[in-house]
Amino acid sequence: MYEKIFVSTFDSIFKNFNNLFQKLLIPILLIIIIDYFFINSLNTSSISALKEGNFNFNQLITIFLISFLLMMLNISIAITTHRVSILGNNAVSNYGSPILGKREFKFLLKSIQLCFIIAIPTILLSLIPTVGIFIAIGVAVILSSRLSLVFPAIACDYNMSFKQSWNITKKYKLLTFVMIIIFPIIFSLSVSFVYNLAIGFLVKVVSEYFSIFYSLLNIFIMIFTISVISSVYKYINNIPLNNIKKEKDEEVNEIIESSDKNFQKIEIKNFKNISFESLKNELYSQCKKINFCEIVFDRRNAWIIKNPEDEESYLSLRYDKNIYTIIAKNCSIPRINILKK
Repeated sequence: MYEKIFVSTFDSIFKNFNNLFQKLLIPILLIIIIDYFFINSLNTSSISALKEGNFNFNQLITIFLISFLLMMLNISIAITTHRVSILGNNAVSNYGSPILGKREFKFLLKSIQLCFIIAIPTILLSLIPTVGIFIAIGVAVILSSRLSLVFPAIACDYNMSFKQSWNITKKYKLLTFVMIIIFPIIFSLSVSFVYNLAIGFLVKVVSEYFSIFYSLLNIFIMIFTISVISSVYKYINNIPLNNIKKEKDEEVNEIIESSDKNFQKIEIKNFKNISFESLKNELYSQCKKINFCEIVFDRRNAWIIKNPEDEESYLSLRYDKNIYTIIAKNCSIPRINILKK
């Protein structure tokens, strides 16, 4: 399990490096330019203004706008990385994700919401004497690891709430903690230690212009962390790992319906914009309306629900080899969204 996610993370970056770098080139260059030419000068001028008591409104506006632009550039990088890792190269244009698009602002809003969700209990718990700070850190870590799957979902235009992210990670508490928290921390500390020494040496001995590599290092660590979250998302949602999707014309979206006596069957093939969890949740919400409320089997790639008042009726969902199969016995398959298109 862990090995597969490790391999998938490295594959999504290094086997896809040329395509990913091309799509991320514009936001990366903009971040380097802002870091080098604006951030350093702003910090210097802000410190001088504070010392002299001349800090004015225009400086505040400038700092806010540059900070906002940097935030949106980082979100653009995150969305591009998620989409390439989960959906493949064709999911993003050659110029990457838009910087100020609808998807990017939705990502920003969810980020702000998550900050409040984590901050409020953390601050309250930290007020407990002696042990409060340790409990607060533990809660913050758990919330961060369990709720972070909303971000790859948003990047791929899937609807996922924080509650849904919490529910689907219920069986993967240790996995999310290790892969989303521990692994990126160990990786970032190891890489930062080695490359900070090298970059520091180049800046002191050769030229201060080499300081731009600090920005590149931070961006690389961020891309790696995002790729880890994408790999965990794919694993939990039963999306094939270690599968760098190439551009294919032969794969065609297809829905095949068939019936035989008391059975009805639908096969949904090669649809990239759905997941096992999203289909299951939609089927469950529809099934409750017709009194199908008894879940008798629930696994990562198979699910069965029955009508408690009719032992001969059931509805099942199965995922295998990029095909979602829905089978209904003595009942009709609900007209879920994918079937209405």
